[in-house]
Amino acid sequence: MDIELMNNLRSDLAEIKVKAILSAIYNIRANMLHGEKHFEEHQRILLEPLIRILQTIVNLEIENLE
Repeated sequence: MDIELMNNLRSDLAEIKVKAILSAIYNIRANMLHGEKHFEEHQRILLEPLIRILQTIVNLEIENLE
């Protein structure tokens, strides 16, 4: 599954890449929420860009609603 996700993130097709990004966000969120993880430095390095991506998605959706 991780190899498929990695390949999809590298795809030239926007639809495949977007679905892969959303899948990665969902999986990381589920792992953090249900995996009883502690916030280590390597997790922060991963979470900070994901938070920016989520903020961008939310802002675009808000603009679409206006």
